[in-house]
Amino acid sequence: MNNVAAQIPQQWARNTVIDTVNVPVKDFWPIFHNLNLEEVAAKERYKRLPKIVKTTPVEGDFSAAGHSRRVHFDNDKTLLESILVYDDPNDFVYELTEVEIALKRFAKRARGWFNFTATPGGKTRIEWTYGFDQQSFLAKWIIKAYIKSTHRHFMNDAMQEIKQQSEAAYTAKQGE
Repeated sequence: MNNVAAQIPQQWARNTVIDTVNVPVKDFWPIFHNLNLEEVAAKERYKRLPKIVKTTPVEGDFSAAGHSRRVHFDNDKTLLESILVYDDPNDFVYELTEVEIALKRFAKRARGWFNFTATPGGKTRIEWTYGFDQQSFLAKWIIKAYIKSTHRHFMNDAMQEIKQQSEAAYTAKQGE
């Protein structure tokens, strides 16, 4: 994958968070894909974002392009999460469709892109971009306000949880 624009079009409302984890990229990939979405996304509560309570498989085991799962929220709404790109160990792109939560009034779909890069010292740089395909020009401004008030905080908190869990898993693996 050469850049985020290839995965999330420039005209979409979007946000990016970047961090580095103390895990080599070759070891990070399998750890990342074994993280529990419900745990990563559940550390905080957000006024405009329902809590994820579980996921259920729809197609495959969510480990390859084309696989999908249903994400269930605490308000009994769901969405479909599908893997578009699964490029071990560099890129992971997913798309959210069949959205039942309030976001559906403003966005046709959403897409996330994780890019993992090896850094000097054996660490992994994570860049996570999340984009929303807005319903209209006005919806783009509403989504941008939502990103500023809620979604960027969710992404930062989730990134910190990914970092904490992956570093703990790597340390535990090294101790075996």
